[in-house]
Amino acid sequence: MSAKFKKFADLSARHRRRILARIRARKEALEVHNVHSSSDESNPFNDDVIHETAPFNGDNVLTNQNNEPHNEENNEIVAIVENEQLENNNNAIVNDVGERGGEGGEDVEIERGDIRRRALHMAFLKARLNHTQVKCILDALRAPPFNMQFLPMDPRSMLKTPNLVVTNLISHTAGGEFLHLGFEDIILKKLVSIPADQLPENVTIDFSTDGGQLYKTGSLQFWPIQFRILNIDDKRPMISGVFIGESKPSNPSQFFNPFVAEVMKVINQGGLILQDRVLPLQIKCFIADAPARAFALNHYSHNSAHGCHKCKVVGHRCTVQDFRGTEVFLSIDNDPRTDDEYRAMVDKDHHKGESPLSPFLDLVSKTPVEIMHLVYIGALKKTLDAVIGGKFGFQRLSGRKIDILDSRMKLMRDCCPSDFNRRPEPMSRYSKFKATQLRQLLLYTGPAVFRNVLGNDHYRHLMLLHAVMRLLNRENPPEELLLFCEASLRSYVTLCLYLYKEQYMSYNIHCLLHIVDDVRGLGPIDSYSAFCYENSMPNFRDLATHRPYLALQQYYKRIKEKDQGEQPFHVENQIVTSKKRVAGPLPINILPAMCEQFEKVSIGSIILSTSRRDSCCILRNSEICVIRNIIRVENDIMLIVTKFQQLSSLYEVGYTSNIVGVFHCKRLSNTLTAVSLRDIERKCYRMPLWSNVEGREEEIVENEYICATMITPIVMPPH
Repeated sequence: MSAKFKKFADLSARHRRRILARIRARKEALEVHNVHSSSDESNPFNDDVIHETAPFNGDNVLTNQNNEPHNEENNEIVAIVENEQLENNNNAIVNDVGERGGEGGEDVEIERGDIRRRALHMAFLKARLNHTQVKCILDALRAPPFNMQFLPMDPRSMLKTPNLVVTNLISHTAGGEFLHLGFEDIILKKLVSIPADQLPENVTIDFSTDGGQLYKTGSLQFWPIQFRILNIDDKRPMISGVFIGESKPSNPSQFFNPFVAEVMKVINQGGLILQDRVLPLQIKCFIADAPARAFALNHYSHNSAHGCHKCKVVGHRCTVQDFRGTEVFLSIDNDPRTDDEYRAMVDKDHHKGESPLSPFLDLVSKTPVEIMHLVYIGALKKTLDAVIGGKFGFQRLSGRKIDILDSRMKLMRDCCPSDFNRRPEPMSRYSKFKATQLRQLLLYTGPAVFRNVLGNDHYRHLMLLHAVMRLLNRENPPEELLLFCEASLRSYVTLCLYLYKEQYMSYNIHCLLHIVDDVRGLGPIDSYSAFCYENSMPNFRDLATHRPYLALQQYYKRIKEKDQGEQPFHVENQIVTSKKRVAGPLPINILPAMCEQFEKVSIGSIILSTSRRDSCCILRNSEICVIRNIIRVENDIMLIVTKFQQLSSLYEVGYTSNIVGVFHCKRLSNTLTAVSLRDIERKCYRMPLWSNVEGREEEIVENEYICATMITPIVMPPH
């Protein structure tokens, strides 16, 4: 028996009366319901209660309260008091009823109640309901006409909220509060849920940290340490620890110490020990934006003169009159830093002190420049600041041209495939664009939207970055392609100085020179971007903002509630057809009676349909087609398509656009052709082609399109 709770006999008289009153009330509710149930066999709520077949004499407790407290009946009551959870009160009553001669049907009722309770538990977690909302629902379900007395009264019992004192787990360090959740145990818990034959030979992870504002107002910041396992299906980020303070952590060593200690423990023992297996731990890289990377590597700010952690470039203050506070980096050829030199802290102008990550991480080769912040929020948004916002002393586009961009982006909304969470917005609102919208603009819609609006030099300059980013997203690019990308980025950075002047040459522009080296060592740029980690940052705010002074305590309890109801992760990569139809277009050699017709087919998370958004795709033979119908003939799924008869390049920047997957498509055939679903290689983003005639840029060229292949290929499930 826990020392935390008193024995029933030691409670005050008033406390005992309260407990017995609750037991009597529950007993009376069950008796009343049983009377109604026996008199009305058609009661639709009979399945929702647990029938009582023997009386429960609560008065005996009063009679025996001064006797020996360790008999069986008193032990049941003391257990109720110990847990202080009304769910367990119900279970005690049910157990007593079963022991006193309950019929076999009662076990079924109890099991059904448990199933319903688990289903509600999952629903509450999925809807992210707070305890007040859960309490309202429980009260309604326990009352007539539902009478679900098997449900607990308290939301903490329903959600299995831990009752330990979380404050004891929180340490005061680095100028704030830190909650360490673990590392090895978190990984092992995830690995245990994977079938033994699907476990990887080793566990490969990357990890990240970044700061965020906890509330819309105020100065409180939170800094989570996140990591993910890369070589299993479930790649969702997990949190090892969280810091909260008025500013960022004051000391990187104190901040990372619990995480580093656990990582080193796993490495020193040879890996993760799972049953009779030892799985070696491999750390792919550390992912962070420039300020967080400077903090973790413990070097001077990224915008200082010696701020680059990849090379020994030296910056200087801008000489242009209105931008003299800006640190600019004009040099293209600079000596690279090495892992050994970095660990030895050779450059005293760069290092502030030893990095806490140095015991297990190569700080140059395994710490990439982060693409989301560097390219999409950095370089691309900087271009938009110049041409649309008129910043950096650049002459902004005319109001008419900005209106043209807005109208084009509005039309793009109807073309945007369902793969994207956010559809295009007017270009005049570019300052509010999220990173995923900027990524879509650079990799897909930019060639169509900016064509004939930007000047030729500025358009080709932007297409240079567009082409390189698409090429560097490929799996295992050949060295020849990497050399082209390296030369192209050098040209891009050099042209930035020519087109936008010295004040434009910030740290973000300089770091474009280091992208290809990271791709050589780490793979496609999207494989180590911060998107997945940034997407999980709002989860902390959602779970920890109801009581500002107890944010870490709230987060710990909410995350434990979530763990209690978490379901095993599995990837759904099945082919599913939907939206049946009867009068779709068919080739002359396929009769309607020979097949089933559909408007939509899903391959895992990828959707192909007859709608404008999701109807364009490229075949494995490089033909681009538009889906008109989807049919099933016996067990085979076929797409009825029309094909473009002429494909050409849209632009040329050393490589033609069709090499990077962007095509100018003409002459869409009227002939219907049946192709197998397994012949599809990728979806395409099909966009209008606007006129290149001066003064008529708003007009759409009929029957001509710009098609950009999606970065992610379609992976078919095995037969």
